[in-house]
Amino acid sequence: MSVKTETLELMCELIVDCPHSTPKWTDSGYVVTRNQNIKNGVLDLNSPSFTNEEGYNSRIKRAKPKAGDIIFTREAPMGEVCMIPKGLKCCLGQRQVLLRPKNTICGEYLFWALQSPFVQHQISWNEGTGSTVSNVRIPVLKALNIPRQDKEDYIAKVLSDLAEKIELNRQTNQTLEHIAQALFKCWFVDFEPTRAKIIAKEKGANSAIQELAAQAIICGAMTLEQLEAITQNLETTLQQAINEKLSQANQTPINTEQLKTTAALFPNTLVESELGEIPEGWEVSEVGDHMNVTKGRSYKSSELEHSNTALVTLKSFMRGGGYREDGLKAYSGTYKPEQVIMPGDLVMSLTDVTQAAEIIGKPAIVTKNDAFEILVASLDVAILRSKKPELKEYFYGLMSTYRFHRYAESFATGTTVLHLNHKGITSFEYPRPSIELSKIYSEIAKPMLAMHERNIHVSRSLAALRDALLPKLLSGELNVSSD
Repeated sequence: MSVKTETLELMCELIVDCPHSTPKWTDSGYVVTRNQNIKNGVLDLNSPSFTNEEGYNSRIKRAKPKAGDIIFTREAPMGEVCMIPKGLKCCLGQRQVLLRPKNTICGEYLFWALQSPFVQHQISWNEGTGSTVSNVRIPVLKALNIPRQDKEDYIAKVLSDLAEKIELNRQTNQTLEHIAQALFKCWFVDFEPTRAKIIAKEKGANSAIQELAAQAIICGAMTLEQLEAITQNLETTLQQAINEKLSQANQTPINTEQLKTTAALFPNTLVESELGEIPEGWEVSEVGDHMNVTKGRSYKSSELEHSNTALVTLKSFMRGGGYREDGLKAYSGTYKPEQVIMPGDLVMSLTDVTQAAEIIGKPAIVTKNDAFEILVASLDVAILRSKKPELKEYFYGLMSTYRFHRYAESFATGTTVLHLNHKGITSFEYPRPSIELSKIYSEIAKPMLAMHERNIHVSRSLAALRDALLPKLLSGELNVSSD
């Protein structure tokens, strides 16, 4: 089927190369888009880079990026694109080109067309030499043939709706992670329920009102600062705040029964320990006393063949932490049963080639993979299992804390590649709460993590659908209808 095309140059009013210089990096200021922030059509600014006003002004002399513009990466990686969203004031980093579609062109359609196999083949293949290329020169970029179709705005809407749902799932998962981590920090790092009881006790409150103070903190009805500021009618104010919070649908992950039980498990006194002040009755313990840590082993490259078994490798960890399935390697060799990773297991990278320790010391939860029946840990990966499986979510929360990550970092050594000694995991000391309190946290966190996993699987299916539709819609193989 022949495809009608038009060159990229004819579809854009601007095609502007970035300044060929390194931005002046600062801790805050104006966002600089970098190639590492752009992947699969998404601009991810969770770890943004900045420049100052002078640096920003020097980088927008050729063109000031605006919402709806497309950023194209010329190399490292080559051919990635993203659209600049509304409200973002930014400038281009290195090895990037700014594309501004003409007013007569649907910008979102062009954005999707640039990601199509039809265009990506042109990007990666030099027709003149018959070889692949490592970067895209501006003349080649301008000459790219873009497929044209009827109802391009509708084609763009179909693909963008799928992308929007995937992005919504990603944002939902970020929120779920934030809630679970904030709850863990409140209970087990800052000991806020205990501190709330202490504040109430210092105000002359009896044990019943102290319990209300802890409940108000646990359900998020009040902060410690707000509790400190109450000067009269303490019991009434606390009860009203709690009732109002619990009456708001989806505003707290804890129910009324759990709230009262949980508050009762926090003491009203802090005591000194080798870790500083901790709740009375809690013990200082080591992770190794309560978790089994199993290190993977090295496998021969000849064993990395197509099969229903795959290795979880260093590439299975996302930049900054987390688990990714596109880092799995098919494997057909032998392995030990203890090195098999089950869905829901915690894993941790023992190696980091970036020398930035972005992965080391951060836990990840392995999700079920439909492509492989068995997952096995490679040499760079450790499997972490709680000796009490019902506390898995609690230990995931513990190892997600900043304090644990920094501790593990201190055990990472190496001149070119960082390696984490397993003692950086097992010897970590923490104030251990009662099993009952740990179980309650796990019960609350478990459905959040389950929803997190469901969203991942839904997004994976939507991405597969989007990728299957993209070439068919742009080639005209699928007849487009607005019905």
